[in-house]
Amino acid sequence: MNSITPFQSASSGSHEKVQVATMARFKSILSTKSCNKFPVLVQLTAPHGVTERPGVDLVAVLDVSGSMWRDNRMDSMKQAMEFVIDSLGPDDRLSVVSFNDFPQRRTELSFMSKVNQETAKREVLALEPGGNDDMGAAMKEAAEILRQRRPEERSNRLGRIIFLSDGENEQIFNQDISPEFPAETFGLGADHDPNCLRYIADKTNGVYSFVNRDLEKMKLAFAQSIGGLTSVTATDLKIQLKTHEGITISSIESGSYPKSISSDGRSGTIHVHDMYAGEQKNFTAFLTIPEGRKKLMSIRGCYRNPKIRNGDSIPLDDNEVAIRRPWWSIFTDDTVNPEVAAELTRQQLVKGVSAIAEGEHPAADSIQRLWDKITESEDGRMTPKQTLDNLGEEVIGMKKEGKPFILSWLTSHLWQRATTKGSPSASNVFQTKEMIKKVCIAENKTPVQEKIPTHDGKVKTKCGAVISWARSNPNYCALACIALMLLAGTILPILWLKADHDIKEQTTADGAVDGSGEDKNIAMVDVSKHQAWLKLEESLKAVMLKKTEEAGITSFLHDASSEDMSHATSRYILLALVHASVLGSRCNSAPTIALLEQKVERLEAEKMELSVKIEALVKEKAEETANCAACCKDNDEALERANTRIVELERQLQDKKAFAESLMLEVANADAHLKTCSERIDKLEAKVRDMEGTVVDQ
Repeated sequence: MNSITPFQSASSGSHEKVQVATMARFKSILSTKSCNKFPVLVQLTAPHGVTERPGVDLVAVLDVSGSMWRDNRMDSMKQAMEFVIDSLGPDDRLSVVSFNDFPQRRTELSFMSKVNQETAKREVLALEPGGNDDMGAAMKEAAEILRQRRPEERSNRLGRIIFLSDGENEQIFNQDISPEFPAETFGLGADHDPNCLRYIADKTNGVYSFVNRDLEKMKLAFAQSIGGLTSVTATDLKIQLKTHEGITISSIESGSYPKSISSDGRSGTIHVHDMYAGEQKNFTAFLTIPEGRKKLMSIRGCYRNPKIRNGDSIPLDDNEVAIRRPWWSIFTDDTVNPEVAAELTRQQLVKGVSAIAEGEHPAADSIQRLWDKITESEDGRMTPKQTLDNLGEEVIGMKKEGKPFILSWLTSHLWQRATTKGSPSASNVFQTKEMIKKVCIAENKTPVQEKIPTHDGKVKTKCGAVISWARSNPNYCALACIALMLLAGTILPILWLKADHDIKEQTTADGAVDGSGEDKNIAMVDVSKHQAWLKLEESLKAVMLKKTEEAGITSFLHDASSEDMSHATSRYILLALVHASVLGSRCNSAPTIALLEQKVERLEAEKMELSVKIEALVKEKAEETANCAACCKDNDEALERANTRIVELERQLQDKKAFAESLMLEVANADAHLKTCSERIDKLEAKVRDMEGTVVDQ
């Protein structure tokens, strides 16, 4: 079992397994204080690598009603389906179902060999629009195709549906939709009915996406979906929560994932159907904690290898959730865990938007008021700025796009799975690496750098991750200055030596220098007047002067995206090198190099001195922490001994009290017996006197 940490407890198993991490809202709570609805975050992370996956049985349900003529919708759908067919592997199967007034099975469920891929493409390209659309009948046909599979196929393969339509169908709300097979629904065009497609997604435990404008991006929406379907790494996950004595679970927030709580509140269960590679799921358990309890809850679970559905389940690493319970307030730490705060903020927004979405036309000002209230709450203030910015952008999208964006956003956050909200570029929350790869392939782009997922669903390059870390560091200005000085101190001496050597060779070859050593015809270009150089100098000045703009430093590194970072950096450094070589050729290089070497040595000495000071501070801090921990442990042990002694004395007091009551009872019994004896003596004496009187009379 893993060691217990107060703020975060993460499993330490293999990276090939689903990882579990738990985070309490606070590090510690006063021992004499009880808590209701104390949040504990349970975080699941699927393995990032896709070593093996189960075959996918996919049914593509395509709307071919008369409205598909508009805006080249039919062509957009056909292009998207061609990409889906090419993306499926030889172990995957596909069936194409078109529908208008009635559904028609265009291809049977077939393995995607090269021949079958070409057959499926021909059938899709031959589709022609016409008639109305019967969504309910089409969904029944798709479910029947997947239901007709053999038992072993249903056990070892994933059955999924993708459903595309540009219309509306009020009758769908009165029809039974089978929940057996998840369907991802896609709305095409500005006049599609988001309520119908959201209804189908909800009934089948799927998600809803849409593309209103730029209909050619439907291909990218399908690419994102296929990137997830073909990267399932875990299925049938079951998370078991078990509280320690005295602790109860008041509620569990799991979005649309099924959950249950036992009648006594001592245990709870969360079910997750499947997880894509690199996907992350956050759940929150709200606990009722009495006074003095340190250990809160243990977490266990299991899941199955998607390739071997009937094989043994794989256990998750056990986790224990605990907090410190000091007796004195000076030892409490009420710092809110930012990840827990971020998740609570997200959940508040989902609940609020769900309530607003019940209306026919959700008001933008209602959503804005909700967001303002959330950001002003305690959890909102403790949420990291990046997470607030991401959610804020989504709020802007809701206000701008209206009902389709809101419903797609809700299904995305309730299932914590990426959806396309107009464009995959606006859908990066919950995106996985495999989804991004598929989208890049659909756009004919090749990612040049590996993407690294972050806790809030964003992705960044390794270079971007380093810059993000530096920018979030409180000593960012100092780090930037040191980095620039080290760069200059490392490169410029070498370049100046080379420049001096090149100039001497040039003057020797051309006879440009006479005996007195004076220059005759050396022409140099002054790049310091170049606009690009001026832009670089402005950026460097901004860093050196610690000029800030809102949350970051104004520099060319601040605004450079992960895609153009390499190009921008190379261009600016090249300009710097050219200017450095010109400067070196204008001056006496030997003394300058000596000065620079001295400066580098001083910087290295200062660096070593700073390192020693930092190590000393870290060591001092560690000793203080250890002493504090030892003091707390001693106090806790002394308190436990005192409590034990008090219990023992109370037991002895009870024993003595019982003994005294027993003695009092015996005394009372003796008094009663004595009284009885006295009464008998009186009777006997009276009888003796009567007998004596009788004798005298005789």
